[in-house]
Order: sequence, then C-alpha cells, then structure tokens
Amino acid sequence: MTSGAPVQASTDSTSADHTDVVRSRRVALVGHACSPYFGSEPGITWRWASYLAMQHEVVCFCHPERRADIDKEMALRPIPNLRFVYVELDPRHDPWIPGTENRGLRIHYSRWQHKVLDAIRHEHRTAPFDLVHHVSWGSLNQPPQLWRLDLPYVWGPIGGGQLWPASFLRYTGGLKQRLIEMARGTAVKLARFNPAVRQAARTASLILATNRETALSVRRAGARWVELMLDSEFEGGRVPDRMARENGDGVIKIIWAGRLEPRKGLMLALSAMAKLDRSDIQLLIAGDGPQRGEIQSTIDRLGLAGKVVLLGRVPYEQMTEKFAQSDAFLFTSLRDSMGTVVREAMSAGLPVICLDHQGVAVAVTAQTGIKIPVHTPQQVIDDLAAGLRRLADDAGLRQRLSENVRAAAEGNAWPHRIKTISQMYEKILRQHNKTD
Repeated sequence: MTSGAPVQASTDSTSADHTDVVRSRRVALVGHACSPYFGSEPGITWRWASYLAMQHEVVCFCHPERRADIDKEMALRPIPNLRFVYVELDPRHDPWIPGTENRGLRIHYSRWQHKVLDAIRHEHRTAPFDLVHHVSWGSLNQPPQLWRLDLPYVWGPIGGGQLWPASFLRYTGGLKQRLIEMARGTAVKLARFNPAVRQAARTASLILATNRETALSVRRAGARWVELMLDSEFEGGRVPDRMARENGDGVIKIIWAGRLEPRKGLMLALSAMAKLDRSDIQLLIAGDGPQRGEIQSTIDRLGLAGKVVLLGRVPYEQMTEKFAQSDAFLFTSLRDSMGTVVREAMSAGLPVICLDHQGVAVAVTAQTGIKIPVHTPQQVIDDLAAGLRRLADDAGLRQRLSENVRAAAEGNAWPHRIKTISQMYEKILRQHNKTD
C-alpha cells in the first residue's frame, strides 16, 4: 500500500471508525461519463474526481466522449493531484456511437468495463493503487466487475432499487412503457438473486446507496457495509440569500428542470397548476425530451399558456441564472435515484417542493422544503397545489426554508463529503491490511 503524508480531518456522523488523521491515498476512480460542464452522470464523475484530488492522488478512468471539456477546464484551472486515463472501445466493434442517443449503450458499457480493468491493472503495475472507487454508472442494475482486481473497492453512490409507485403506473406513457416498467420492477425485486449484483455486493468493501430502497436491495444481496450517501452534494462557496431576488411583478416563479419523459412526473405538476387557477404563480420548465409534444398539448388543453413556460433545454452553465430568477424548485420524479438537479437548485438557495419518496426524501427535510406524501395521483396533485399555494402566499416561509437550505449547505458541501469518504477509505484499508 502507498501512504502519503497525514492530513487532519474533522469527525463525521457516519458509522465509520473515526480518527483524527486520514492519509493521502492513491485512488483509481471509475466513471464512464465525465465533464465539468454537464450535470447528471458526467457532472457526478467530475465532482468526485476534482474534490477527491484535494485530499488524494486520483487517476480517473473515463470514456473520452467529453475529453475536450476536461482538457479545457484542466488548462484553465489545473488540479495537480488529478490525472485522466481515457478508455474507449474499438469503434468497429462498439454498438454505441458517442454523442448519439442511448442505443447500444448498455452493451457498450458492459464491454467498456472489461477495458477499464485492463487499464487499471496497467496503471497499478507502474504505481500501485490503494483502492478503487466506482462512481458511475451509479446503478444497481449495472454492477462493476472490480472484484476481478486484487484491490479493495467502493461501489457508489448507486441507485436503481427504487420502484415506480404502483398506483401511478398510468403515468408511464402507454401500455408498452407500463409493461416495461412492471418488468423493471420485477427485476429490481429479484436483484438479490442476480449473480452479477450478488458478486459485486458481496465483494465490495463499501457500497454507498442514494436511497433506502437501494440500500435494502444490496444488503439483501449480501453487502457487508452499506451507507446512505446522495449522488451529489452542495457546491462549496456561499449560498445566496433568496430574498435578494427582485420580484417587482409580484409573480412567484417555480422552476422545474429535467428530461421531459414520463418518469419525471411533470404531468402531475401541470395538473396541480391547473387546480390553482392563479396568475401570480408561474411554473418554468427547463428541459427537453420525448414527452415535449404531449406536455405542450397538455399546457394548451388545460389553459396554462403564460402560467407554464417551456424554456427548452437550458445549457448547464446557464442554469445558475435560471435558479437566481426563481423562488422555489419543484421536483416530481416518480422514479429517480435522487436527482442531482435537486442539490444544484439547493446550492442556489432554493427551497424545494418534492414527492416524499426515494432519494429526494433523504436530500430534502421538513426544514428545507415541502414534501408531498405519495399515495394516489389525485392526492399528490391536490397536495402539490396546496404546497405551491402555501409557498406563494407566505414570504416568511420561503425565507425560513431558504435560510435552512443555506445552513444545511454549510455542513454538507463537497469538501465535507471528502472528509467523510476519506475516513471510510481508512477503515477499508485497515480491514484490508488485516486480511492480507
């Protein structure tokens, strides 16, 4: 094992054995998609890589699809302890074409993982790694094959154990999609019997789960150590005071952001807006996707023109401006590991209205947002409308929630997370050394 100079770290409330000192380690970080200029999986990998490099020597193994982004950012703001190794398949035998839709992506990813193992072994022979940390894809259904390496490894944060609520299946977007979702639900329930999942769960030194449902799935599959950890975190830096936003027109602006597809639950938000029948609440929708035509026709049918504004796809770097122009963030996903955009919105100081299930139920508390119980569609629609009305009518509530978001950000930003994971690394390596 390699060991760097000791670095002071604060204690944390995880179940790890806490020490006052953690060491700088050599970490192989695996994340298929990586970019400093995107959210979701690419942004998750970048943040893990860049923040881990503040404490450790990090070699990030990723696909070169967004290499230009990485090269640009590293040239502007070099990170001394971070290096990238780009792993790609022979294009002649790759079923997925980078920059296109997801056709063939799962097969590509399975083959890509084998190439990553070879790349890690090659690097390890030159300069040994202390451990491997797989951060994306962060899915229960796409387990890594890192057990083939003679190294301790961390898997996660991962989701995938969450299910579409049964009473909301009519929102899947048609019979075919409903059957697909039901089949997926069956696969999730049987995941503990999946040999690939069992192998990854039983051999991982630590699994980080973004929600309780996924944590339960990997425990049932034989995982030794599981911790809840969201797939994203607050950015470092000062969270703005939301009351500084100029609101001269008297309209409360609620922003929703994500891919326009059935599982994101936007139709529930539109139905809630229709119930409000108010001109002083406006819903801004940032995103694009296959459901856009249906959403536009629903807006027209419900008479929501002007009250609901489709912004289309907003570049990642422009979302900060959109958040700054808004009063609250709305998150309606029916099935989502967590939703990195929730933390991005909260990093801008926005209180959240969300469904009280899956990963977002961990990310948002009663002190930082309004959580809607998930029982029936009509109940959710009614409660969403009531929550929107309550936020619009109570400026004091908006201010209190925003202040609580700011307070939460101070103790849960990325640097704090790195201290926590570094303590976990030390526990893993102590245990690994005992068995060597």
